[in-house]
Amino acid sequence: MPAEKDNLFKIFSQNESKIAQLYALYALAIPSQEKMWTRLSGEEIKHAMVLQKLDTVYGDSEKLYTAIEGARNILDYVGNFIDEQLAAAQSRDINVQEAISTAMRLEQSMIERKCFDIVSSNEPEIISILETLNKETENHFQILKMHINDSEIY
Repeated sequence: MPAEKDNLFKIFSQNESKIAQLYALYALAIPSQEKMWTRLSGEEIKHAMVLQKLDTVYGDSEKLYTAIEGARNILDYVGNFIDEQLAAAQSRDINVQEAISTAMRLEQSMIERKCFDIVSSNEPEIISILETLNKETENHFQILKMHINDSEIY
């Protein structure tokens, strides 16, 4: 058991911040797609901030939400994948196809692993925020899908 109990919203926020960092690296490495990656990175930063707000407001109020079984494992799995991709992006040239594929895999993983369903709640703000994040993640996947055939290498 960890010495400090991490709240799920805090871990989720950290994951979103790391996704923003990854997309910012892609923006620097792929000039032809800089606008798209910068936009996605900015949206991930907003996601992280909203989740940080949930942590601040509700983090110690576990009576207002219930975590699904394995929620921590889901967030840790996604976080580890992001860490691996950050390390890879920092250590080699970035291929456009690989960047798009990695980002699509990440966004799809967030959707398939139901990261936005890690908690259930009757609190309207929690429900609304998680539903919005899910829709925005689905939108990110669609944006990336439109660029899957880009083939530049930098």
